[in-house]
Amino acid sequence: MGESRKVGYRYNAVDIHSHILPGVDFGEKDTEGSLELLAAARAEGIRDVIATPHYGKQIGFAPRADAVRAAFEEIRKTKEQKTKALHGLRLYLGEQVYCSGNAAEEFRSGKALRLNNTRYALVDFLEFGVFHEDGKDILERLDKLVKSKAVSPILAHAERYTALQKDRDSLKRIQDMGVLIQVNAFDLALNKNRQTRETAQWLAEERMISFIGSDMNNRFPARMPKMREGIDWLYEHTDEEYADRVVRKNAEKYLKVKSYDPWVDMMTSGRRV
Repeated sequence: MGESRKVGYRYNAVDIHSHILPGVDFGEKDTEGSLELLAAARAEGIRDVIATPHYGKQIGFAPRADAVRAAFEEIRKTKEQKTKALHGLRLYLGEQVYCSGNAAEEFRSGKALRLNNTRYALVDFLEFGVFHEDGKDILERLDKLVKSKAVSPILAHAERYTALQKDRDSLKRIQDMGVLIQVNAFDLALNKNRQTRETAQWLAEERMISFIGSDMNNRFPARMPKMREGIDWLYEHTDEEYADRVVRKNAEKYLKVKSYDPWVDMMTSGRRV
């Protein structure tokens, strides 16, 4: 994708869910792999990426916050040396935190990281193979985290939880709690699992999605940042104002992502408005 040919929110989205940091979870194994993922993300129309390595002692990931920050700084510095290849892509730090019963304490202690030092945090539940968590447990733990006021939770890839796929009213109850919803762009258009794809599309049609992400990683198994088709699906099946909010504006509003100015982009690309 040529930077000079693709302008506007649709081609400068924010990915709030990625596993690009080496050595802290199952994501990347080295800096070069991280940069390959970031280059692929920019080619998919992503301008800003929030690194969200896993955190959760119950699921086997408990990286120290200083180690996560060090890995992030290494990637950020290396990226700055390759700015031209990445066409101005920008990085931010957060984590994908397992929503255990004591998640609030993990955030308050600083062991678990919020998204870009805001009050918002990306949280998830176990969904692995035939194992999935009970819908009642998901609702209760999210409710407990909201009421703790330690963070404002964003539910990661909400379309992928079996219990919520089977009970869409639970997804509405989660939204009514004040929990924001992130969906993987891949699931909107490309996921061959019909139930996951249809749940993602239903969330879009109900205007319940606040953010998108790639969930990209390069290992176990590799998941490249396939977002273009999902972003296009969103614009083709919902109104432009809503799609703009999901792909970018909400991240600027809530997560302090640097603003994007379509007018400036059009002028610097040599295109007429």
